[in-house]
Amino acid sequence: MDTEIIAIYRTDRNRRVPMKNYQRISLLVTATMLAIALTACSGTVNKITDKVVIGEGSGSGEVVSKGKHSFEADEFGSLKVVTEAMLIDVVRSQSDKAEVELLADSKVEKDITFNVAIKNDVLEIETKEKNSKIIKDNRGERRLIISLPDKQYDKVTINNNFGAIEGAQLHANALHVKIDAGSIRLSDIAGAIKAETATGDIEVNGISLDNDLVAKTEVGTIRVKLNEAPAAASVSLKSEVGSVTSHLETMEYSANTKREITGTIGTKGPRLEATVSVGSVTVEV
Repeated sequence: MDTEIIAIYRTDRNRRVPMKNYQRISLLVTATMLAIALTACSGTVNKITDKVVIGEGSGSGEVVSKGKHSFEADEFGSLKVVTEAMLIDVVRSQSDKAEVELLADSKVEKDITFNVAIKNDVLEIETKEKNSKIIKDNRGERRLIISLPDKQYDKVTINNNFGAIEGAQLHANALHVKIDAGSIRLSDIAGAIKAETATGDIEVNGISLDNDLVAKTEVGTIRVKLNEAPAAASVSLKSEVGSVTSHLETMEYSANTKREITGTIGTKGPRLEATVSVGSVTVEV
């Protein structure tokens, strides 16, 4: 059985999550567990999420738009996203406008509320979902597409309970993405990055380590691919049950074991931290 399955919906033991969050998506988690049983535990949380519960083709197959909003690039400087069960795609806009669209299966879209507004220079996006009475009726694609113009943003925060978060070609002073059960995939990001999951994989590709990068998952894998070796960095890679691998060179080690690699490259560099409880960490250049 894959390690991701062990804690399908375990939350970080050091933080509390309101009970109402579990209630709202409890049937989604139940559906996930049933799917795992039917597939003899051969899948991962990421695959089950994408294919069975809220991914493409998981419901009736008829996807409708819940709404589409458009904003000028200079109307906001930060972004805040809060969702419960969603596949979130953050992409580069093809114009000077930001666009936000929610696509959902026709069988579940009526149970989803979708609110978008700008408050105090922050583009706020929130979705909420009513409980479903029948598990099969709670399945269906839910996809939030956020297209952002090319500019430097101040702070981008994305919180999702269940699903996946993908972001590409984004420049922000600070990016914080967090999901309880599901995957995080980031590419071509400029700025400080903090990525957290309770159960699921984290992938960060195509970045230069000019700012801090902190990634943490309880159960899953963390993979980081850098554009080039950093001239200076403080490195900490740890796995309680699993392994860590680093292809960084010229590092002065303070620890170099199967489950922990810590050390420095040069002086006064940004942090590169990746921590898992059960799983592996890999850093490549």
